[in-house]
Amino acid sequence: MEPPSPRRFKILVVDDDIDIREGLSELLKLSGYEVHTASSTFSALAILERESVDLVITDILMPGESGLSLIQEIKGRNNDIKIICISGGGRDKGVGLLSIAQKLGATRVLIKPIPGEILLDTVEQLIHETG
Repeated sequence: MEPPSPRRFKILVVDDDIDIREGLSELLKLSGYEVHTASSTFSALAILERESVDLVITDILMPGESGLSLIQEIKGRNNDIKIICISGGGRDKGVGLLSIAQKLGATRVLIKPIPGEILLDTVEQLIHETG
């Protein structure tokens, strides 16, 4: 089976910071991806109930439920969804949380601010990665 084409690859971006959420969304849309956005774990789970996505890009530190909770929920429902976990939560705290995110099942982790080229390269790698 061939990997989905970028135009058919569906991505959910989850971040409580509207500037980051919309910036990532716009970058991905301009690159031909179908993008959904959510500002919280709760709204992300509601989207995942009605939409099938291939990749979730989530922040870790958000009000209410964290991105770590979202990773656990996603992996409990569908282990095939790939997850990029992002954080800018301070020098040590962000890196520690990203390590936990990987242990919980995040496919990749990135530290904010994320250059657009790095994000797009990571997404492209995940499109072609199997398993």
